[in-house]
Amino acid sequence: MSTPYWYGSGITTSGTEVPDGEHVDLVVAGAGFTGLITALLAAARGKSVVVLEARTVGAGASGATTSKVSVLQGTRLSQIRSRHGLDTARAYAEANQFGLDWWAEFCDTHGVAVQRPRAVTYSRGLLGTATLRKEMRTLVDLGQPARWHEQIDVPFPARAAVELPEQMQFDPVEALDALVRATESLGVRIVEGARVTGLNARGSGKDAYVEVSVDAAAGDVVVDTRNSTNTPAATRRSDRATLTARDVVLATATPALDRGPSVATMEAERSYLCAFEYPGGLPEGMYGSVESPVRSLRTVPADSGEVLFVGGNGHRTGTAVGTADKLDSLREPGVRPRGAGAVHPPNPRPRTPASAGRTVTSQRSATGPTRRTSPTWRRCGTSTRWRSRTTPLPLMPCR
Repeated sequence: MSTPYWYGSGITTSGTEVPDGEHVDLVVAGAGFTGLITALLAAARGKSVVVLEARTVGAGASGATTSKVSVLQGTRLSQIRSRHGLDTARAYAEANQFGLDWWAEFCDTHGVAVQRPRAVTYSRGLLGTATLRKEMRTLVDLGQPARWHEQIDVPFPARAAVELPEQMQFDPVEALDALVRATESLGVRIVEGARVTGLNARGSGKDAYVEVSVDAAAGDVVVDTRNSTNTPAATRRSDRATLTARDVVLATATPALDRGPSVATMEAERSYLCAFEYPGGLPEGMYGSVESPVRSLRTVPADSGEVLFVGGNGHRTGTAVGTADKLDSLREPGVRPRGAGAVHPPNPRPRTPASAGRTVTSQRSATGPTRRTSPTWRRCGTSTRWRSRTTPLPLMPCR
């Protein structure tokens, strides 16, 4: 397995250490998109903020995503409508449009290169086309500028399609680096290699706060010979620290530290992504299929032309007979557009399961208190790489 395509560029932080013994307004656990944006918005309101990241900035889903920012997400809107009604689908679409507009303004202000292609959800057969028509009806009823294609002209197997113009894509590592610079300019301290290991609520009312326990990596790997067989073993020293905060946001891959029903009912997913050298010719757009196995395609500007991403073949972790076949099917000429050349990198890496949960049955965002009795720390996230089989705790805004 190789590293994700985006990791050619780097993210630099100030190298801050854990502020042991300090009290701050907000501690954010997790330095992906959710965590860094949370820190940025809080700091802009005058809050003192510390971000604690167990690995490095963007080490999870944020640094390996294809970064398609779109209101059109497969057939999500019509699915929400069928289960919760048009008003809920409208609220979901408006929230996503707000997020897209926020990213457009942020990237423009901070010099992050973006492309504004159309988003396209396409079908390959009659059943998929019928499903796609429901999404089109929902988009029209929501007043979205969607366009229907009875037959879409693309160099891969496709039938009908729904198009939504002026969506967005960018380099996630470049965006993460811009977020780091923006947050640190407001006084946010980002600590890498610092894993949150415990949260304890103290006090009550206006005097309530959270005691945050942290396990921070200290130095390089060292040799420890104090094991039972007296055999040298490579280990990493760690330093334990404690700080306090008025509020804590857990913006982690899974609901960290929640050992209750949320974690017990979650299941991990894995999907795969290949990058190809591509001379161009794919009509501009970010493409996703309706039918299973789902296919996702988009291009990225490169010095030698374009790089084509082909992703899909998602499955619950541990249920696939072999992952090699999943990757091989993405390389097949019938899947990728004609003209796509060598795989880049030569050994493509599957996207690993990451980010917070969502429910399969209700599709509610996994944002809320980690415990019903403690309102002072919260978890935030909207990724679909982990799925929960039950309804999460009641929704509450992250402040």
